[in-house]
Amino acid sequence: NRDIVVIEENEEDPMKKKFLYDDKLLKEKTTALIKNKRLLKEKARFDDKIGRTKGNFKEIIDYFYKNVQRIEPDVITFNRLLNLAPTINDAERIVDQMKNDYDIEPDIVFYNTLLKKCNGNTEKRLKYYQEILDHPKILPTAITYSILMKYSASLRESLDLLSSMDDRIQPTGMHMYFILDKCSSIKELDKVFHHLLEKYDKDILLTDDIISLFYQKSKSYKESSFYMDYFHLKYAINPNQLHI
Repeated sequence: NRDIVVIEENEEDPMKKKFLYDDKLLKEKTTALIKNKRLLKEKARFDDKIGRTKGNFKEIIDYFYKNVQRIEPDVITFNRLLNLAPTINDAERIVDQMKNDYDIEPDIVFYNTLLKKCNGNTEKRLKYYQEILDHPKILPTAITYSILMKYSASLRESLDLLSSMDDRIQPTGMHMYFILDKCSSIKELDKVFHHLLEKYDKDILLTDDIISLFYQKSKSYKESSFYMDYFHLKYAINPNQLHI
């Protein structure tokens, strides 16, 4: 009287169907894993090549284009190439190829590297900074502003950059140093330093590098001694401990 379950020929065994699905999924995962390992190996070879050529840009570019299909480049790959670019023109060729030939979008790390390559070229630097601001998915970071301030053309530009930083980015001693380093005289340095001291935490302004600027920009021993004594008496900073 026991019930007997009979599977008709035109019916598909659900257990068999599940087995076939699991088997297919396993093969797909295995294939993806093998491909991923191969890619990692090729990228490791690419990184090793960069190290062995000691940054020889032409040699790296030649190697890249001979092996580009095996490397399957991503934004990290192009960032490595960008780091080696000797000029902004070389850097821009890499940007064009990445976007146009490989349809890869830059990230903020890539943009930060590109901003460094602009160096003293104000027009290019401002162009790429504006691209960051206009990008719907990219936001500038503290590093972005450090680079912009370091290579800014003037004290005014650096101060404007500081004012434009939004609330999610906290200014650091590095930002303050790059701003104050733009001061052309000890008088201007004194004025801007105390202006910033009124608005920002003194801990990011009373750093060795910033205080050393007062020594470096002083025109006489008397002037430098005045500021060293000032920081010693007011903030208990020992001038002998500064890296001057």
